[in-house]
Amino acid sequence: MPISIVPIAGDFDLASWVTGEIRVTAPRDYFPELEDLNRQTRFEIQKIINSDGVQRFEMGATRFQSLQGEIESRIRSSIIDEEGRDNALRHVSVFFKWLVRTRGQV
Repeated sequence: MPISIVPIAGDFDLASWVTGEIRVTAPRDYFPELEDLNRQTRFEIQKIINSDGVQRFEMGATRFQSLQGEIESRIRSSIIDEEGRDNALRHVSVFFKWLVRTRGQV
């Protein structure tokens, strides 16, 4: 039987998806009017564009957007507590919001 390996971030247990705590690495002057999750998400998306280029970002964004409904559905049906589910859905919502807005600007 073949083994399926799924890579995950090494510190996923410390990720805000799990803990609910946002560790902001964006500079303080980077859209300071945004709350932490929105600011950090926008910052991370911009880092991807800067490092991988617009074309690769667009390819990835298209793929993610095509799976948005499935991602949200899987979170809604996950066996986790309500607080965890709400936190995960908030992260996904903010991610897709900035993905769409950023695509319109690059």
